[in-house]
Amino acid sequence: MDRLIDLVVSDLHLGQAPCPISRNFLALLDSVQGQVAHLVIAGDLFEAWLGDDLANAFEHQIAAAIAAVGADQTSFLPGNRDFLIADDWARRADLTIRDQVDLTVSTCPTLITHGDELCLDDEAYQAWRRTCRNPEWQSAFKAQSADQRVAFAAQARAQSQARGGQQESVIADVAQRALGPGNRIHGHTHRPAIHRNGATRVVIGDWRPQAWVFVNDERPHLGLWDHGWQARIDL
Repeated sequence: MDRLIDLVVSDLHLGQAPCPISRNFLALLDSVQGQVAHLVIAGDLFEAWLGDDLANAFEHQIAAAIAAVGADQTSFLPGNRDFLIADDWARRADLTIRDQVDLTVSTCPTLITHGDELCLDDEAYQAWRRTCRNPEWQSAFKAQSADQRVAFAAQARAQSQARGGQQESVIADVAQRALGPGNRIHGHTHRPAIHRNGATRVVIGDWRPQAWVFVNDERPHLGLWDHGWQARIDL
């Protein structure tokens, strides 16, 4: 690559042990070392996060690999699964936790978020989001024992899976009224695409273990990564 790139990834949903997705992600990070201006991890890097104090060796390995990219800047945008990632793990990964990132793509200002805040028709989730993003709720949750936090996460996961099977597709997608006039990049919905309706909206894919990620280079595009670049969709 002739110049540094910006790279945006989202929705890996890593567990607590190595897997095909983590190996593919580590291959991506290794391939771009020294070539990234801004690495943006737009949420749901992990399937669940119950507190930095419960992070294991594998999760620390992921942090070290992110730091090893040597990006000029690395940002993490909390997702709906890993919003409890905090300063200790962030220091290990050499990243900054932010609500959003402003990126210039082909001279156009572009807003990057996780994307869950755009799904306004899912009223039950939005109510939960307001609760769990409250600093007082987070402090009280992290003060619980490890066993209590694990039990809570298991119950929440079961409820989420039950709701997901009953939920209409349109409810779980982005509400058009949530979109402003500008360009956007987000993940969360697991529906990779480039939408053009006045403004441009890029949706990053989840990892299966291959994934569509956003590459901001001389020709900005969604790139399909699977231990190497397999395909691309230009903006």
